[in-house]
Amino acid sequence: MNLAPVSVVIPAYNSARTLGETLESILSQTFVPRQIIVIDDGSKDATGEVAQSFGGQITYRLQENAGPSAARNHGLRLAAEPWIAFLDADDVWHPRKIELQMRCLEAHPELGLLATDNFDWPVSRFPEIAAPAAMTMTPVTWEQLVIRTLILTSTVMVKREVMQKVGEFDASLCGPEDRDMFLRIAKITPMGMMNTALTGYRDTAGSLTKQASQCEAGMRRILSRIDAAGEWKNRPALRNKAYSFMHYRCATAQARAGNHAGAVWRGIKSLLRYPLPYKKDEVRMAFDRPKRLAVNVLRLLKIKGPDTAPPALQASDRSAFDQWKQTAAQGSQTQVAPA
Repeated sequence: MNLAPVSVVIPAYNSARTLGETLESILSQTFVPRQIIVIDDGSKDATGEVAQSFGGQITYRLQENAGPSAARNHGLRLAAEPWIAFLDADDVWHPRKIELQMRCLEAHPELGLLATDNFDWPVSRFPEIAAPAAMTMTPVTWEQLVIRTLILTSTVMVKREVMQKVGEFDASLCGPEDRDMFLRIAKITPMGMMNTALTGYRDTAGSLTKQASQCEAGMRRILSRIDAAGEWKNRPALRNKAYSFMHYRCATAQARAGNHAGAVWRGIKSLLRYPLPYKKDEVRMAFDRPKRLAVNVLRLLKIKGPDTAPPALQASDRSAFDQWKQTAAQGSQTQVAPA
């Protein structure tokens, strides 16, 4: 078994249904992390039993409910390896995720943080890994992150010494605490993202209205802190675009929550703050904001109905995960040339 000098930190709250699959995806890695830490954030279900069923392979700790940031901070204090990886208790990893990240880091030793692309989970088939594209990496800058969150926390590997320098997650932000963390990291070390989907992200249902409001309050606090610290470096256009993008993302969140009046108002504020078009890689389609604004006006007037998303695959659909484990065990996964 190849062991990687990595500590994995997993915050878990009422995650008994998904945690086993998450832990199996770690233990199925071609390079298995040396330390796997599960912080149970006061769960009321069988999360603890699931974690402890893996025995000595997992370091399990129970804490009073304090939120995912506090749980991650607890895990960080237990982490002993040079590299730290984060993984949420409802996400999974491709079996070569750690291996390919370690190889990419060997090729780019200047990086203090390396993320990957992600794919929706669960899926019927896993993304193909094709060489040499699997090893390509795109730099991520503070100027990009201040506009929008490019990085999914479950994709990240970061040097422990970098985390020690920037400090812990801000548990008071209740939503965008990961963005705050990545902005702090970007100020002290180069960061990158692999252009390969190696992390499966599950869009877990929750209180969309509550999430939208909490996330908006957190994003406002982050930008206000940047204002107070004078970090825009006399770049008013960047500042306006950052605030505009915040309104745009909050409009989208309010629309998903069914608050179309709030979505319309935030969409207008986004356009007023920064009327120029966003870049192609920042939005899904040309003229995204005017189109979304028009749709939300029609929904507010009850001329157009709400979005109807296709039904997601259920957690009980294990076909892709079973194929994943079998492929990893047989060693027949598409190979990438050694770095």
